[in-house]
Amino acid sequence: MKRALVTGGSRGIGRAVISCLEKKGYEVFAPTHQELDLQYYDSIEEYCDKNEDITFDILINNAGLNDIHMIDEITEDEINRMVSVNLIAPMRLIRRVVVNMKKQKY
Repeated sequence: MKRALVTGGSRGIGRAVISCLEKKGYEVFAPTHQELDLQYYDSIEEYCDKNEDITFDILINNAGLNDIHMIDEITEDEINRMVSVNLIAPMRLIRRVVVNMKKQKY
């Protein structure tokens, strides 16, 4: 059975992606925010370590933050959270998941 890891699958596009993959026969891993908090390096590492024996055929980085404000009202904290979740976390997940994908010659 093929496996997919989908972040941000609790609603909207992520939920629709999960439904589509399941209909196509994929075993879908869609961690909750409590299982995988993309703001924190340790959470990503812990989740990946826990699932390191699983080879994912697909990784869909769907989770994201979008704090909507006027640009001059965005705080440093909000900028850091958005960059962490929207840019750094997907790169960390790719780096971890691709190891097994390369072994399978994807």
